[in-house]
Amino acid sequence: MGTIKMTGVSRLGELKNYAAMVALLMGVATANAQTGKEWDDPAVTSVNREGAHTLAIPMANESDVAKNDMSVSPYYMSLDGTWKFYWVSNPSKVQESYCAQDYNDASWTDIDVPSSWQVYGLHHGKNWDKPLYCNVAYPFSFDKNTYSVMAERPGWFTYKGDMTNPVGTYRRKFTVPSDWKDRDIYVRFNGVGHGYYLWVNGKRVGYSEDSYLPSEFNITDYVTKGENTIALQVYRFTSGSFIECQDYWRLTGIQRHCFLWSAPKSQIRDYFFTTNLDATYTNAKANVKVSLSGADAVQNGTVEVKIEEAGKTIAQASKSIDAAAELSLDMDVTNPKKWSAEAPNLYDLVLTLKDKKGKTVDIRGGKVGFREVSVRNDGALLINGKRMVFHGVNRHDFSPVNGRAITAEEIEEDIKTMKRLNINAVRTSHYPNDPVFYDLCDKYGLYVLAEANVECHANMGLSSEVKFRNAMVERSQNHVKWMRNHVCIFIWSFGNESGRGDNFKYVANAIKALDKTRLTHYEGNSDFADVSSTMYGSYETINWIGSSQHNRPHIQCENSHSMGNSMGNVRDMFDLYEKYPCLTGEFIWDFKDQGLLTKSSTGVEYWAYGGDFGDNPNDGNFCINGLVRPDWSLTAKSYNTKKIYQPLEFKAVKGKKNSFLVKNKLAFLPSTTYDVAYEIVNEEGNSLAKGAIDTEVAANDSTTITIDLSSVDALAADEEAFIHFTAKQKENTLWADAGYVVAEEKLPVKTATKAMYDLQQLAACEDITVEDATSTLTLSTSKFKAMFSKTSGTLNSYSYNGVQLISKPLKLNVFRLPTDNDGRQSGSWDNMGLRSLTARGKGVEFEKSEDGKTVNVTLNTRYTGQNGTYFTVQMNFIVCANGVMMVNSFISPSNTGTVIPKMGFRLEMPAGMEQLSWFGRGPWDSYRDRKEACLPAIYKSTVTEQYEGYILPQEHGTKQEVRWMSLANSEGDGLVFVAPDQMAASAVHFRPEDNYTDRNNRSRHTYQFKPCDNTIVSLDAVTRGLGNASCGPDVMEKYELKAANTDFRFFIMPLTKGMDIAKMARVNMPVCQPVNCKRSTNGRISMTTSTPKATIYYSINDGEWRKYTTALTNNDACTIKTYCTAEGLMESPVMSYDFDLFINKNAWKLVSVDSYQGGNEATKAFDNNTSTFWHTAWGANEPRCPHTIVIDMAKIYQVTAFTYTARTDGNGNGMVKEYEVYLSLDGKTWGNPVAKGEFKNTTAMQVAKLSTSTTGRYLKFVAKSELNNNAWTSASEIGIQAAADVTAIDEVRSEPSSDNNLFYSLQGVATNNPTHGVYVHQGKKVLF
Repeated sequence: MGTIKMTGVSRLGELKNYAAMVALLMGVATANAQTGKEWDDPAVTSVNREGAHTLAIPMANESDVAKNDMSVSPYYMSLDGTWKFYWVSNPSKVQESYCAQDYNDASWTDIDVPSSWQVYGLHHGKNWDKPLYCNVAYPFSFDKNTYSVMAERPGWFTYKGDMTNPVGTYRRKFTVPSDWKDRDIYVRFNGVGHGYYLWVNGKRVGYSEDSYLPSEFNITDYVTKGENTIALQVYRFTSGSFIECQDYWRLTGIQRHCFLWSAPKSQIRDYFFTTNLDATYTNAKANVKVSLSGADAVQNGTVEVKIEEAGKTIAQASKSIDAAAELSLDMDVTNPKKWSAEAPNLYDLVLTLKDKKGKTVDIRGGKVGFREVSVRNDGALLINGKRMVFHGVNRHDFSPVNGRAITAEEIEEDIKTMKRLNINAVRTSHYPNDPVFYDLCDKYGLYVLAEANVECHANMGLSSEVKFRNAMVERSQNHVKWMRNHVCIFIWSFGNESGRGDNFKYVANAIKALDKTRLTHYEGNSDFADVSSTMYGSYETINWIGSSQHNRPHIQCENSHSMGNSMGNVRDMFDLYEKYPCLTGEFIWDFKDQGLLTKSSTGVEYWAYGGDFGDNPNDGNFCINGLVRPDWSLTAKSYNTKKIYQPLEFKAVKGKKNSFLVKNKLAFLPSTTYDVAYEIVNEEGNSLAKGAIDTEVAANDSTTITIDLSSVDALAADEEAFIHFTAKQKENTLWADAGYVVAEEKLPVKTATKAMYDLQQLAACEDITVEDATSTLTLSTSKFKAMFSKTSGTLNSYSYNGVQLISKPLKLNVFRLPTDNDGRQSGSWDNMGLRSLTARGKGVEFEKSEDGKTVNVTLNTRYTGQNGTYFTVQMNFIVCANGVMMVNSFISPSNTGTVIPKMGFRLEMPAGMEQLSWFGRGPWDSYRDRKEACLPAIYKSTVTEQYEGYILPQEHGTKQEVRWMSLANSEGDGLVFVAPDQMAASAVHFRPEDNYTDRNNRSRHTYQFKPCDNTIVSLDAVTRGLGNASCGPDVMEKYELKAANTDFRFFIMPLTKGMDIAKMARVNMPVCQPVNCKRSTNGRISMTTSTPKATIYYSINDGEWRKYTTALTNNDACTIKTYCTAEGLMESPVMSYDFDLFINKNAWKLVSVDSYQGGNEATKAFDNNTSTFWHTAWGANEPRCPHTIVIDMAKIYQVTAFTYTARTDGNGNGMVKEYEVYLSLDGKTWGNPVAKGEFKNTTAMQVAKLSTSTTGRYLKFVAKSELNNNAWTSASEIGIQAAADVTAIDEVRSEPSSDNNLFYSLQGVATNNPTHGVYVHQGKKVLF
């Protein structure tokens, strides 16, 4: 069907009539009468304020229009600068006399305008109210009937008692230029919050609300020749504050530029420029709607309109002025350059008003562009006929130094940084930005989702409240009128998070009456808008929308919450956005950390957030969620965003060695816009071959190229090689110089086959000496010394050539300093005691080789946390005579399936081990779900440089896919850690436990961060991804880390000056890896090893060794030992696994449940899947605890314990606190509870032991309360532990029969000494 175009507008007169009718119906207060109480009346939004219109002011001549700078106009006079200021704590202390023309303000404080008075006062030691940050709360109380903001406050609020609602009075003098005589004089304030009265020469002119749109007053009748006085009284809270409840610092004052301007009595009061491109998006019809005031005086004159490019006219039109005050002028334009974010082509629109004698009366104009927004019939959002995928970001108008008073230079730096990060779209969250911002977006090229200043997050019902309808409608109307000539704006947004009320239906109609050339958006109720919208939609949600929605575009207006070390799985989301036509990309929340620069009590500068100024209510560091820091410095997530947003993409073609796919993700420009090249390098970065890629790939297209890779053939088998693609700027631009890399990729073109570590090289080494003491085991030669602790079961120290290299033990580590995104899980980690596990040795064995060149040391260690959490670790060290140690480890958690941060080991090296190198992803931090920007290479750095100064100190420094990592002192002495199977690794100067006790007690600012001199080395088999759970979905399942049996091997090699690290690290380990043994949900026991072509052997209950060929059927409690062998390798360590009696939950059936939510049925509490969960009903019908579930277990068990696992998705809703457990043989007779108590806040499985084992077939679980006293109950898994399945036991004996002492396990293994479990004796089952 082609493109559905949305172009054209109604006649301006009709639109104004519509707006007037809406205003009349809604009772807009436009009368001149003022009571002084308008600030506390929702029905009044302004008094005597001028109607909104385009931003342009008169210019002296047509050539000045192209400068796009109103300050060059002789009819402009800035009021920025130093004003006098007086602060009072509440409205009762405000005096009108403060605004009198002759009032003596000499004793008042000087204040900068623009500024936020709270921030200015903070920096200048004033005893005013301080900055306050909150997300969704109102920092005031209100009367629910009148909506007065002066209701009694809670005692813990900042604004209470005498300081309920501060008011600031501003004063200054000005003189009207003499050449403004006989002209109308206006004053414009680009942003004053949250409501203000204007006084000129002691007379009250009017009142205005809406903190983020220009407000303008005609003060012609108030000014006099010579010196004049202007005064404002600005209120901290007004009725307008109800719909300015955004997630930001709540600041007040004259926060944007203010100025005087003048116009002739007959003037071009407003204009609206639109374009209509033809079917091929080539030629255009341009239309200009012009509104005049004082038209009678220029009747029979003309309005002339010109479109110019660099002073040359490309189209023009003129029209005579009749009795009407509105005119419409059309122009045909042949193939104009179109505007887009990729090519922001702008023209100058010049409007000239002439009287009937041809004399110029007024000149207006500004930058315009040719751009058309439309929707394709498959739901794709088009700009100039091309499908859009927005690489977007949300942006606050925020200065870290001045709060809301952001300078033009700061705004421009924001935009330059965005362009450098390949961002192409901005959402003005959640209010109109400074007018300068839109000029710069037009100029630099950014698509703008323009949002009105409407958010009643703390009371979303206001969107259904008629009293606020006018304010909501008016804010969008004014927004459109002020900003609609900016070509960068492609969509109007009604506001943010304000409920689903019908007020937005009126908003939608009002916008369309003013502008039909753009789409509309509102996430809160997309039914009223042209596009659908979500915030933080999960991968599954967006996939469903993309695959099922075909009639309109969908915008993810907030996603990838960039709070702290964050932004996992963005690449996965963009795979969806690029796949489905209706999906349009996303807007990251948000662009820049809203940290206010301040100083600690000791004078240390830091970035402050909510609560740092004693502000209440507050939402802590929830304002610290920027893609960049407050000072624009970048972090790993910034670079990763640039990588995912890059315009060109490079991939290897599967199955074709020399073929690569080049994809151009630009919508308009070819790939040859950039210098595209490749270079083939070895792992050490040495160039093997290079060349330019001149093939042109059209916009939104891809092509396959062939590159000769023969240069890698000369490399040794154990070396890797890569091809590095780059796309660079050809020329200087406004935002980057020529040569700036806009896109890159590094792909492997040769993998390594590494030889086994050669033990023959040890022949020339001296023999190892073994000292076996009571509590230690020490191995040494004249070169090295390694000491193991039998008490803790750890390698405690290591030295080489007399230099201590390991100063604190090599221990299991499953903890990281929680990120903001870890917040949902950190309470569970606290309760599991992961921060500080206690190590206890369970046995140390060693065996020295016959030649004395190696010693095999086996450590069995139990690491204990809290509330039943522990990890059993078996570590096998092959200590070589040259000081090399091969480490083969196996980690077994007590609770499998629970989310943990990492699985690996940690040690400390002494101070001075500063020189860091690694072969892996870098140079920035990388994680399983955020590593795209970190290209594989050998990197050299320092440990100190690994510090990432997150405003809330948290996990950092981790690198993924590390082959090896080395650390050395200034003399070159150190260690190399080599992982044959790759690892995650880090080397930093901090311990998580020094900075974190629990989620409520941690280092909260950079100046509180506690570093250490030692180098903390982490070697991890696997780490948890980052996800987006600070506001959004938690870690995706494929990047999540759930506790499971884990094998991990690595070398520890001594390093001295001059060694070739890359060469020495190209080795494999000549030892088989441990065998993992686990039981499936159907009871079968399987065994696996990571060692290729290995043969596995096992024994049951210390019986004979057997070769493993297929999964075993063994439902009894048993102990299995297993190991493996492979040709050319040493045997793996023997592993031992204890299994309880198998409980077949597949046979369980639900008998009853008192409540469940659709999608979270009760059967999900026993489906053997911790990723699903039962949840009681929530929403309109929320029955409170207790909640009861009854299950038929299908068999009679001798139950010894009940198990409960809370939901593991990071959401604590429904987690059970108090509980009772009952058992029954018939499902009717329950008796007393067999277990009761309280569960902890943890996602680990919790075990409630029965005081006495009890038989039962039916299980009843009663959740008596929820951890946070909510109504709900949830459970991902409930289960039992049992001594026996007694269903078919015919006879129970407590001792063997004297007739025959031979007993058989259910697997047929004979024994004379049965232990616990069920055995067959004389044809009957017997329980011991």
